[in-house]
Amino acid sequence: MNGFSDGPWAELSRRIVERGVVVVVSAGNEGQNGPLSSGTGSNGHGVLSVAAINVTGDPDMGSSDPGARPMAAPFTSWGPTNEMLLKPDVGAPGYRIVSTLLRQRFGMADGTSMAAPYVAGVAALYIGKHGGRAVHGPGFAKRMASRIISSGRSVAWCTGHGMPRPALAASPFQVGTGLVNAQKVLESTTDLSFEPFALLDTKRFRPEWTVQIANEGKDPVRYSFELEPQPGVGLNDRLGGINALQTLEPLTLVPNVSLPDPLLVSPGAKASARWVGHGRRPSGRGRLTGDRVVFSPPEHVGDDEAFPLYGGKLWVKGDGGEELCIPYGGAAYDVEKAFDTLLHVKTVIRAEERGWAWSFDTEKDPSDYVDLRADFRYPCYYFRWDIFASGWTERDWTYPPLVGKRGHVGSAAAVQVSSWQRQYRPERHNKSDTVAFPQLRVPRGNAAFWWFGKLADGTQIVAGNYTMRVAALRPHGNPHVSGHWDVMRMEVPSVAILARNGTRSVTATSGARSPN
Repeated sequence: MNGFSDGPWAELSRRIVERGVVVVVSAGNEGQNGPLSSGTGSNGHGVLSVAAINVTGDPDMGSSDPGARPMAAPFTSWGPTNEMLLKPDVGAPGYRIVSTLLRQRFGMADGTSMAAPYVAGVAALYIGKHGGRAVHGPGFAKRMASRIISSGRSVAWCTGHGMPRPALAASPFQVGTGLVNAQKVLESTTDLSFEPFALLDTKRFRPEWTVQIANEGKDPVRYSFELEPQPGVGLNDRLGGINALQTLEPLTLVPNVSLPDPLLVSPGAKASARWVGHGRRPSGRGRLTGDRVVFSPPEHVGDDEAFPLYGGKLWVKGDGGEELCIPYGGAAYDVEKAFDTLLHVKTVIRAEERGWAWSFDTEKDPSDYVDLRADFRYPCYYFRWDIFASGWTERDWTYPPLVGKRGHVGSAAAVQVSSWQRQYRPERHNKSDTVAFPQLRVPRGNAAFWWFGKLADGTQIVAGNYTMRVAALRPHGNPHVSGHWDVMRMEVPSVAILARNGTRSVTATSGARSPN
């Protein structure tokens, strides 16, 4: 549940898509964590992120009764990405799926790993019928993704607690556009080219969008536009974190939208409709002429301290009966302001019993190391643990800190462990297996690090008094500005690194370190 769209796996997948290869990745099965728990690889631009849908029970797929429609699988991971981009993209059957087991057996399985192959199969059917990148060129993968996403059918709200709510649609941050429709993907004579409408947050609201409509049929088609608002959700759990799945409740949040006049597209022709917003408009509900439409954030949010997400779909409907959709979604709050305090109060260095002094002599005392427990309220793109000379203060901060300059001794290189592990055990843990700070793309939740005195350049810190700075850059923060960092509060102004004989040094000079 890393959640960033530029991680290594996501970036590799994006580059493959740019070459024209369709990439399908399961969204993940971390739904119990609530929003902002999307999988790593599936967040890549152009990658099809697939949610799991519960279609068990043989529902009447043609029924207009909302109670007959499929529903979201509660375990499927929620988006958006940490950058507020729309993920997942679409859903497929992923609950009680008959699959292969070892020893030539079959059995039931749940998961988005059951859903992703379904979507990959739909893409393969299309390629078998119409050709792939060899026929259509390197832009084929993005076109294929748009075709699959636009086929989605809205499914029912389900968060796994209480009764399902079939009259409510599931959020696009849970299931994308909904259940993929293979028949539409293979047979539709309308082709939409678009980016999902990620409206971002109120401060960075992105108003302008374009969708290209291609009529690949034999007759002229008049296309009209219709908005389907879907329930929003609040992120804030009022305890300093993000709501888990079982505490999510649907919210009614509808952006101001003005839809364009219908477009008439001749056979074999293309037309573009632009979605343009200008912030909050009191008259935003009026219809406009031409190809322009206005998106602006919801005006009546109510409790903006709930940190609400809102979303839905825009339908493109041809007068011949074809209906395709584009997802939209955004945050009705300022992400940077909402999470300017990124580190939870439970972020601490456990040092009271040691008097804030260590020698790292674990042969004598296995607990002689620095134990950092971090708790992130929101995903953190940039997390630092720096060691400075004694007397350094936040007023001295410069970015990037350079070893030997302005008191900077170095960054820590620590052993990263699971948060449930309480103590270092020599027979179980390797204290040389370290990760160097700074850390990038840290998911929300708990993280634990044990420091045995090693610095990021591979040297070992020498005995002396030092100042520690543990800090997380808040969302959209400027690393050069001290105030844009959420700095962990230290109980003492300086800490002591003892010589192996237990004696203290008076001070540490800038760049005090020794080779291993």
